[in-house]
Amino acid sequence: MKTTGLQKTRPVHKGRAILVAALLVLLWCSAACGASTGASSTHVAKHVRRTAQSADASGEFVSSVSMVGAGEGWAVAGGRLLWTNTNGESWSDITPAGADIADGGVSFLNSQYGWVVDSDQYSVTVYRTSDGGADWQVSSTTVTRQTGGGASLTFMSPSTGWIDVPVVSSSNWPTGLLLKTVDGGRTWTDDTPRQIPPGFPFASGPIEFVSSTAGYLVGGPTNQLYESSDSGLSWSVVSLSPPSGYAGATVEASAPPTVVGSDLVLPATLVRGNGAPTVQAFYVSTDQGASWAAAASSNSAAGTGDAFLPSFVGADNWYFSPGGSALIRYPASTPTQPGAPVSENVLPIAGGGEVTSIEFASPSDGWALVRSESCASKSGGCSAVSDLETTSNGGATWTVVAVPVASPTDG
Repeated sequence: MKTTGLQKTRPVHKGRAILVAALLVLLWCSAACGASTGASSTHVAKHVRRTAQSADASGEFVSSVSMVGAGEGWAVAGGRLLWTNTNGESWSDITPAGADIADGGVSFLNSQYGWVVDSDQYSVTVYRTSDGGADWQVSSTTVTRQTGGGASLTFMSPSTGWIDVPVVSSSNWPTGLLLKTVDGGRTWTDDTPRQIPPGFPFASGPIEFVSSTAGYLVGGPTNQLYESSDSGLSWSVVSLSPPSGYAGATVEASAPPTVVGSDLVLPATLVRGNGAPTVQAFYVSTDQGASWAAAASSNSAAGTGDAFLPSFVGADNWYFSPGGSALIRYPASTPTQPGAPVSENVLPIAGGGEVTSIEFASPSDGWALVRSESCASKSGGCSAVSDLETTSNGGATWTVVAVPVASPTDG
């Protein structure tokens, strides 16, 4: 349903209803304390057969990953789109010919239906597949504003989806265009509202639709949460109040809400200013987004990074990485009183590093993208490496898997 990226945007993992007597939010303090868009054309992109060069377990080319099922999912590595159904033991290169693969521009609804978006100047190109990447069709759409990179892509079904495309702007925050399709990506309409409250241009940022009409967007000058109830034609600001003890804090959404059972769960950051440490939180809505509340606190230690990209497997398993420094799992034991501590497990990550993306398809099967940096003592130069790590026991142990670098061959 959702893309990768932020936000890692990630797919929605539905599960049993959240078992809370009161609205539950987990808090912890970080150590840092339509009208047609224009001419559109469609053609078939032939799949280019590629062979993998020697794989390096360092995974230095891996930039984004996402699971669609246990042991199954995709990775963007070295500018290529790769697929595995063996939990990373083997990979197939399914990159559509001519596509410029970028983070945030890939979305798979399941193992068969997927999309890749590529924007260039005044054109948006969408590659789509209905057979797991064996064949791709291409649609190019002309837009009225010059586009940038890093589009956010979300699909509710094989037919209905949206793209938030960044555009070149003089604004102090990213602005964008909102495109919608109802035919699987063959054609797109420009549904960009003229303004969003309080009079801003439409924002570019992570977008998620939780139904055919209800959508959420994170953007604007302070990472506000916007909601739409009419399939994206109009948007309003979601009011998020800081919990007790954090009066005056600004609540910034970290990513759009995720459907967990019958509820919505929103990751957010409380910015207090004056040098006070930030606080990261879960906000929960049990009434389909009509209201949001924050309650119980957590005792987890956080790192200094900004990564806060949770993955949910029902009410029993919430995985997240406060500051990217550690992977935390909250099991089923939840407080019965607001403010009560919540038990938690700190899960080891092989070799350390900063967790930048988390994906769990079941309570036992998950992926983590872990970034580390090495510096040469003499030259002073530093290089970043991203490892894909997998677990099949709920995060008790992790294994670094090799993601191949691909090069085109004839065939």
